[in-house]
Amino acid sequence: MDSSSFSFLEPWRALPPERAEALLREAQIELSPGHPLYGARLTAIAVSRLADDVLFLLEDGRVANVHLTWSRAAERKSWPSHRIYASFEEWAQQVMTLDHEWDMRV
Repeated sequence: MDSSSFSFLEPWRALPPERAEALLREAQIELSPGHPLYGARLTAIAVSRLADDVLFLLEDGRVANVHLTWSRAAERKSWPSHRIYASFEEWAQQVMTLDHEWDMRV
């Protein structure tokens, strides 16, 4: 998936490379052994301006919506909270579209 050619709906935004690297570093700090994303090859592709949610592309094409804690330390294995979607399209339908509709109402 090439997120640079995709138009994200507000409140989601594509990430410039330097911001993507910073968010990936924070996720790697927070993910501890036992977390389903620990050790996974992740690429940060988008961020929500409403929350500390980051969309990561996994090596196998799935995507993970991760809520970073910004603790700057390894979390318990259930944190940061996350949800994995089978595809970018599934995430867009179940998360981005709903976030956009909610954002337009407030």
